Amino acid sequence: MHWACANGDEKMVKLLLEHGGDYEMKNFRNRTPFDWAKDNDKEAVTKYLTQLNIEKIKRESEEEKNKVTPGTEPGQPPSEQSTAL
Repeated sequence: MHWACANGDEKMVKLLLEHGGDYEMKNFRNRTPFDWAKDNDKEAVTKYLTQLNIEKIKRESEEEKNKVTPGTEPGQPPSEQSTAL
């Protein structure tokens, strides 16, 4: 993944991701594939990974918002949660 990003090989990045590749994995220098793409001016790969990350954050935010805990309703802010069980 790091090599593909450093070289701007968007097709290879997508193929690796389809087969379980991790775009957040850090190498022994504590650098991510995104770091390599950005540092090597691989704009297409940088944009693609940025979009993937935005989508991931949105999904996680929605999952957290819809998380149901005992005594609450989905999407209800903590300040409005019922204390009665």
